[in-house]
Amino acid sequence: MATNTLLFTRLASLAVLLTCGSVYGAALDREQVPRRHLDDDEVTALLTQDLPGFAGTFRDENGVKYVYLKDMSKQREAQARFDAEALPATYSFVELLDYRNRAIALINKAGLTFVDLDEKRNLIHVGVDPLLGRAGLTAAEADLIAAGLPADALAVEPREAVRAHGNLIDKVVPISAGTQLVINNSSLCTLGFNATLNGVRGFVTNSHCVGGFGITGASIRQGGTGAPVAGSATTNPALFTGGVCPSGSSCRYSDAAFVTITTSDPSSPNIMLTTGFGSTTIAPRPGDHAPFRGPESVIVGDWTNKTGRTSGWGAGFVTDTCVATAQSGTSNVMLCQTFANYTSQPGDSGSPVWRGPWSHLQNGMTLLGINWGGSGVSGVFSPLSGILASTDLVGLSPFYAP
Repeated sequence: MATNTLLFTRLASLAVLLTCGSVYGAALDREQVPRRHLDDDEVTALLTQDLPGFAGTFRDENGVKYVYLKDMSKQREAQARFDAEALPATYSFVELLDYRNRAIALINKAGLTFVDLDEKRNLIHVGVDPLLGRAGLTAAEADLIAAGLPADALAVEPREAVRAHGNLIDKVVPISAGTQLVINNSSLCTLGFNATLNGVRGFVTNSHCVGGFGITGASIRQGGTGAPVAGSATTNPALFTGGVCPSGSSCRYSDAAFVTITTSDPSSPNIMLTTGFGSTTIAPRPGDHAPFRGPESVIVGDWTNKTGRTSGWGAGFVTDTCVATAQSGTSNVMLCQTFANYTSQPGDSGSPVWRGPWSHLQNGMTLLGINWGGSGVSGVFSPLSGILASTDLVGLSPFYAP
């Protein structure tokens, strides 16, 4: 009980800053928090504190939605509120959030490659560097238990750290999401979505695509190396340390940078869809190129799509939300990222991640975030909640369809 009270006190001290955005229908605004914002798990805990024993929501493989409850006497209330079937939980969401935070502090120290509050299994899911072998798994589990996590609240498995991925290919007018970018006439990435930043027209792609976190000035072409320069990377926040960032690490909530457009080519709210899954051939009909709407949060089990210049149109289910994950080959920790089992290959970095209706998408789809890498079976994306955070691209306004 003391842990719950302490955590809610901390969340409540930040809650006065929430005024726009959307999770479970509530309005949120993180712009006023200079170095810290509530991540998606913390927002969920805050917005469900009036439902004692709430322990998370997810969808199963058939799309059926469930809500976990530690106190099943709240079953009717929860079912009505979340339009979901109720399941009994061992741990409440607030308890798991406390355990998650304790585990995140061990990233880059105990061989941990990611930490996730796993809503589907009602526990903390932790990845450990496979190179450490069985001894590494045992040592990591011991460190986690020593940090206060119950053994039955843990699922520890070998998992590589996420690798950032750098590779439709033609120049496209109007400038549209899902198309190829050439950075400094060498590396290849994907345009995530068009936007304005404090009134300046541009688009968003990954920070690691334009030279790394905090680096600006990269020359960006849309299309091939012979295409004219489309813009320059102008806003790319540096990593931060301290606070919620694990000791010895540097952190951000998104792998996202803003490119100011310098060409006269118009911009579009559309994503260039392709002729089918795995295809990089742009669909021929104008109606196949759908406008973005948004933003929207996701839960485990939701279906997502990704359009990248290398692997084209891919899709898969959300497997983990609000994951703190190490970035392979660095001491960086990306906070509150989303894992989904779509394909991500080199060059797909920056790809828009979205969802929409299955008939051709004239009515638009919802923009969820931008892809930046992969880890074995999962693609990884930075959700819009992190991209729009005050620590990252405050003042960003994605191009949404009217």
